[in-house]
Amino acid sequence: LTHGTLASAYAGRYHRLDAGSDFWRYGVDLQQLVRLGIGPRVLVARVHGEAVSGSRDEVPFTDLPSLGGPLDLRGYALDRFRDRVALAGAVEYRWDLARWLAAHVFVDAGRVYESLDAIGIDHLRVGYGAGVEVGHSSTLVDIASSIDGGLIVAITVDPIHDLEARARRR
Repeated sequence: LTHGTLASAYAGRYHRLDAGSDFWRYGVDLQQLVRLGIGPRVLVARVHGEAVSGSRDEVPFTDLPSLGGPLDLRGYALDRFRDRVALAGAVEYRWDLARWLAAHVFVDAGRVYESLDAIGIDHLRVGYGAGVEVGHSSTLVDIASSIDGGLIVAITVDPIHDLEARARRR
């Protein structure tokens, strides 16, 4: 895609059969794509948030919202941060290098919080990096780091995403 807006929201109730506590999980994902020129050259802005209604004692650790990994807060290990609320934003610039090769640079920022009341901009984690998308199978290679240091290399293979169709729209 070279331009457009995406807004999605979800909510779901977790019910435990073993007399444990029930809780809600809900979230939102907003994206804006702006075509900057032929090629395509695209600026992508994204905001993602999710939360659970239960306390940390009521929600299994693996069900707490998380940040880190190739989708949210690149530059950190997968699911590096977990708590009851997770918010992240990203800005990414994408462009084609060849018919079968695209590149991107990005900056991600986000944080997890213990409650909705605790949301603020202090102590944000920031990841940044660059990547390439190769060929018909849309193999994606990201190299990222963060303000905390370290280097993350993520390789993703997604045969559903079709880079060739994007190249034809040039």
